[in-house]
Amino acid sequence: MTAYEIGEGSRDKPIPDDSPYAASWWYRTEFPTPANHRHVALHFDGINNRANVWINGKKIADAKDVAGAYRTFEFDIAPDECKSAL
Repeated sequence: MTAYEIGEGSRDKPIPDDSPYAASWWYRTEFPTPANHRHVALHFDGINNRANVWINGKKIADAKDVAGAYRTFEFDIAPDECKSAL
């Protein structure tokens, strides 16, 4: 059962409290970047529903902008944002 009519977009609608997607989920990974990189693109093949995207403690995308069912997203990441947070 949905809280909106079939065919009506759900992107800007709140998630019902009883939905399994009402809870936040975390995914964390580390990846190397070449020392001489000039351009890095962070590509997601299928974010489901909404996401806040952070790189080393800096938010680069907000859930109000990253929304939809299994949509792809790509973010250009500045070299300074990819450096180690240590």
